[in-house]
Amino acid sequence: MAGIVLAGGKSARMGRDKALLPWEGKTLLEHAVGQLEIVSNRVIVVASKADQYNLPGVRVVGDRFPDSGPLGGIITGLQETNEPNQFHYVLACDMPQVQFRLFSLLRGFATSERGLQAVIPEAQGRIHPLCAVYVGSAEPILRQRFESGERAVHQALKYLRVLLVTEDQLKRVDPDLTSFINVNAPEDLARLQEGA
Repeated sequence: MAGIVLAGGKSARMGRDKALLPWEGKTLLEHAVGQLEIVSNRVIVVASKADQYNLPGVRVVGDRFPDSGPLGGIITGLQETNEPNQFHYVLACDMPQVQFRLFSLLRGFATSERGLQAVIPEAQGRIHPLCAVYVGSAEPILRQRFESGERAVHQALKYLRVLLVTEDQLKRVDPDLTSFINVNAPEDLARLQEGA
C-alpha cells in the first residue's frame, strides 16, 4: 500500500502554507508523511507544484487538477500509484493528531470484504474522506465524476462501493477521535499546541 498525502490546498484561512506549520518539532507535512511511512511501503505527496517541497525519500508530484479541491488531489495520487488492484492510504496534511494505528485499522476493514473501493471513517456526525483508504481502481470513477463537474469528495463517493467505519470501531484505536481534528486557521493550531 502506498500513502498519499494531500498538500495542494490554498490555505486561505490560515494565511500561509499549512503544510509547513510547526508541529512537535516537525512540520505538519513531515508529521503526515511520517505516520504513513510506518504503514506503507512508499509515500507520495500531492502538492500544487512538483518542486514545492523537499522531503528525502518521498516523491512529490504536482496536482494534475490544481486549484480544484481535494478530489483532484486524490485522483492525482491514485494515478501516480498506478496500482488499480491495491488499496492506498489518503491523508490531508492538516490533521496533526492522526496516528498510524488508525490506518492499520482501516486497512483491516479494507481487506475484510471483496469489491470495496473505499473505506471511509464516519465520526462526529460526518464522514472523513481525506483520512481514508481507496483502491486504485476507484480512480477512473472519481475522474469521471470530476470531469462531469463534481468537486465535492463526499458526492463523488456515492459512485463507489464504500465501507463506512463507525465511531465505535474507530475508538478502538483513537478513543477521543483526535485523529479527525484538522487545522484551518491560526487559532486552530494555537489551541492544539496549547493542549499538546
